[in-house]
Amino acid sequence: MMESSSSGAGKSPSRSGRGRPRDKHEQMRQRILEMASGVFQRFGFSKTTMEDIAQGIGRQKSTLYYYFQSKEDVFAAVVARELEGEMAMIDGLERLDLPPRTLLHKHAAQRLHAAQREYGMVLKSGLDDDRMRQEVSSALTAYSLREREFMGRVFRRVNLDEPLMDIELSALITLAQSALRELEKRAAEAGGDYRLEEVARRWVNFLWYGVSGYRNAPPIED
Repeated sequence: MMESSSSGAGKSPSRSGRGRPRDKHEQMRQRILEMASGVFQRFGFSKTTMEDIAQGIGRQKSTLYYYFQSKEDVFAAVVARELEGEMAMIDGLERLDLPPRTLLHKHAAQRLHAAQREYGMVLKSGLDDDRMRQEVSSALTAYSLREREFMGRVFRRVNLDEPLMDIELSALITLAQSALRELEKRAAEAGGDYRLEEVARRWVNFLWYGVSGYRNAPPIED
């Protein structure tokens, strides 16, 4: 994935109020990524061209090549930008002094809202393309590991008579992530914010009451 240019790095802030070259560079870069995200959503990765993205920002195609080497670089930066935002939201949740179940509900709702946005379609178009599948998968793996850390901390706060063993905790997190991914795939079918919040609430309750009551469950009959 390409990072922003270091143009202007090390210079003192401008006193003229016009902003530093680096600021302008980053503003344009973010504008390109914002537009590219919508273009990838409409056409999919394979059918999108650099010309399509350039037209969206009202610039010549040569402008794009000043910031990105190829369409693949643009797409990778779009994915990285979105996932960085998702990780930042996890960081924000960890700073909140809220009950564990509330934290899980907020996290699930954020995931579903993200999937319902164009971001979900952008990811899908990359996973459907052989050239970008590995890039997208690697980015999603990094996010998944961060999410596992978050869920692990939350589930360890569940007030049980006996703490969860590591193998139980790992299985629980995997189950939670798998269920959430399935809900994400269907997020576009949900109508409105209330419906997404309700889906997130039910996901949490299925998990939560299963965890809190599983030790008292009756034996499985042979």
